[in-house]
Formats: sequence, structure tokens, C-alpha cells
Amino acid sequence: MHEFRETMFFIDAPHGTKLASTFHLPQGPGRCPALLLIHGIRGARAENHRLFVLLSRRLAEAGIASLRFDHGDAGDSYRKEDEFVVRFDYRYDDAVAALSWLREHPEIDQQRVAVLGLSSGGLTVSQLVKLRRDDVSAACLWSTQAHAEPNEWKLPMYGEYLDFEGFVFSKEQCRLMREVDAVANFQGYGKPTLVLSGDQDRELGSEAFRALPEETLTYYEVRGGDHVYRTWGRTLEAVDVTVEFLKRALVR
Repeated sequence: MHEFRETMFFIDAPHGTKLASTFHLPQGPGRCPALLLIHGIRGARAENHRLFVLLSRRLAEAGIASLRFDHGDAGDSYRKEDEFVVRFDYRYDDAVAALSWLREHPEIDQQRVAVLGLSSGGLTVSQLVKLRRDDVSAACLWSTQAHAEPNEWKLPMYGEYLDFEGFVFSKEQCRLMREVDAVANFQGYGKPTLVLSGDQDRELGSEAFRALPEETLTYYEVRGGDHVYRTWGRTLEAVDVTVEFLKRALVR
């Protein structure tokens, strides 16, 4: 089991954004593999019931570094304009900035960097796979819709914004999310891919990811699991499956 250290800081990103971030780095000789974690619309870098904290610390013990960050409209991050408005287009820019920081770190092997997204964070992962695939050595999708359908949420309006349990975004941002076809974005990727969801999260449509090549796809359902795998046993199951997947994909 590896010793590791955690540091907290801000990463500069476009649109006058400073991303509050936490970096978990195993101690030892040589460069290590790493994972970038991307949270969902209502999340932050710890995620629901500290899912991302647990995963990052388990990975560090296994010799895999990780970077968690708050999007510019979430957590402790800061954005110059529309700080409290969810911007799906800006979230992609946030992810690129965080991925670049991680790959350029002197103690990280940039040929062994994976990306994980929870819920809508998985849509951002699919965009990275499509547009920056040389930078992504493996991909993990947790509770990610194959085809985003935010219009079906029938959200109330607050002025010009859709209000999703206190998180607001415009109809234009809703349209941008709807246009993302995560399955199509993975076509031709050809690298290890984990698709994990709870079998009680019926509206996801995760089964569509089974169309990805069998030789690179690991498809896993957490029995009795909901969107964020509530209950401690299901949380541990999701984390353990992901750690083992990343050890196979990244550790030499």
C-alpha cells in the first residue's frame, strides 16, 4: 500500500475561472499513472456522500494519482462572470484545463492518464474522448446517460433560467447538453472503457453503451444501486470495481 499526500490549490482556466482542486499523489520512485475526476451538475469535487474522496484515496493507496476539481460554477471555484450559472460549454473548458495541468505535472506519466465522469460529468468525458483522445488513456463513465435528455426534466423556471434544485442554467445550455451523443463520441476510441451504473437508475439508458467494442468495454451494474450508489456497501462496490479496472488499464 502506497503512502500519499494531498494538496489543495487553484488551477487557472478560461473565462476568468479559478478551479478549486485537490491532488492526490502516491509517494515513490518514478512517474505514476493518474485519473481526472469530473463531477455532475449538482456535484462538486467531493461528490455525493464523498464518493470522489473515497475513490481518490483508494487509488492513491494503489499507486494511482488523481485530480479532483470544482467546475467554475460549483464548489469553491470562482468564475468572473455568471459564477452561479451552470455553463455546460464552459465545463468542457474547465476539464481541458484540469487535464492539461495533470498531464504536465512532472511526477505524472502523461501516457497513462484516465478520465472519469459522474452523471453529466460523463458527457464531458465523452467530449474529451472525441476531441482529445490522444490525451485520454482510459475512460470511466459513472451513471452517465447515453443521450442527454434534459428537456424531459420539466424543470421550473426562475426568470430566464431553468432551476434544477437550486442549480440554474439557460435553455441554450440545455440544448448543448441534449446535442451530446456520448455513445457516438466513443466510436473509434479503442481504449479501456468502464461503464458503471446502478441497476435501479432506469432512466439512464446505459445499455446503449453495450454497442461499444467488447474487447475494450467493461460494463458493470451495481445491484440495487441508484444514481449515486447510496448505501455504504454499494459505494464500496462501485469504488472497488473502478480501482481494479484502472489498475488493469494503467498500472505496469
